[in-house]
Amino acid sequence: MNTQPISFRTSKVIPLTTGQRLNVVRRNEDVNENDVSVSKEIFAIATKGKIEMILFSEIVFVKSESNYIRFHLKDKGMVFAAKTLKEVCGVLEKAGFIRVHKSFMLHPSVVKQYDINHGLLLLRSGEKIPVSRSNKKMVAEKLLTCSC
Repeated sequence: MNTQPISFRTSKVIPLTTGQRLNVVRRNEDVNENDVSVSKEIFAIATKGKIEMILFSEIVFVKSESNYIRFHLKDKGMVFAAKTLKEVCGVLEKAGFIRVHKSFMLHPSVVKQYDINHGLLLLRSGEKIPVSRSNKKMVAEKLLTCSC
């Protein structure tokens, strides 16, 4: 068994043993292009045969599809995981995401426009996300008080 510390700067896939779960990890030292140390939050999720490390800032929105969730990313990519939105909701809410519909969560910074009358959010990427009737007021308040 290898006892070396895990480095997140590699692209190796780390196998999980049965029963292990990954949620959120904080990477204290991350090096950007200017070699300046910055702190970033990463969401680690087990997908089919891999562990995907997703920066919260790269997530455009999360869509629930029955017992699966699909992370839509800024680079137009997607990560598909066998989890429910309810299972990851708490972690995403701590990162500033809001649940706008029973099937959708997003960060207020990705919203370009909110049509309250039709209950639709227009995102900066061009997608339209529905807002449930019960969440209309809460979404409007969060967007008005957002400092992102």
